[in-house]
Amino acid sequence: MISFKNVTKEYNLDNQSTITPVKGVTLEVNRGDLVVIIGRSGSGKTTWLNLAAGLIKPTSGEVLIDGVNIWNMTDNEMSAFRNKKIGFVFQFPSLLPSLNSVQNVMVPSLFGAKETKVNVRDRAVKMLEKLGLGDRLGSFPRQLSAGEQKRVVIARALINNPSILLADEPTSDLDARTEDEMMELFRSIQAEGITIVMVTHSLDLIPYATKALRMENGALEDVTLECQVKGVNKTNILSSAKN
Repeated sequence: MISFKNVTKEYNLDNQSTITPVKGVTLEVNRGDLVVIIGRSGSGKTTWLNLAAGLIKPTSGEVLIDGVNIWNMTDNEMSAFRNKKIGFVFQFPSLLPSLNSVQNVMVPSLFGAKETKVNVRDRAVKMLEKLGLGDRLGSFPRQLSAGEQKRVVIARALINNPSILLADEPTSDLDARTEDEMMELFRSIQAEGITIVMVTHSLDLIPYATKALRMENGALEDVTLECQVKGVNKTNILSSAKN
């Protein structure tokens, strides 16, 4: 579903220096995977996620989504492709404060194929009910808990039935119990055939993954087998990401 072929991303800070948050990454994410990329702040994991989403262009290398090189498209083609194929859960909820839960979930559908507002609203309501928010349909963001806001964001990301869901620190501001509930929700979404990739600094998310990766200084290392061998306690395996 997601293929990186020797992808590098550089930023020019001035005429004399550059930073390279992603360095020569080659990676295949298979359909139906739940991939967790662990890394400390500044390791390059969010840049990698933005490359996968087509939000930023690689300096070199190729990013393919479901076999399509997204940077061979026009801007309009890419926007339409991304809106249909990829759901994105940002680190912070970014819900529109003047819209209630249903209206926030409907927003991505306004940029896709023309549908009646009745059909879109019906899908939004069903999505929120599916995520346990049937009693919060008319609530505004300020009236929702952090966990409820995250669920609205996930519903919004899923409203166009994407095949890929990307998540940036999806449990960063949640307590332990709500984090467990959120990860069980992601696992149920994966069970429906959606490919999920999330980046995080939390070692506690790794047991939910089908593939575990560590990002350090712009490079990715697959640590899935190490995690399987050593069990749930990942502290030693991923100490470089945590320190």
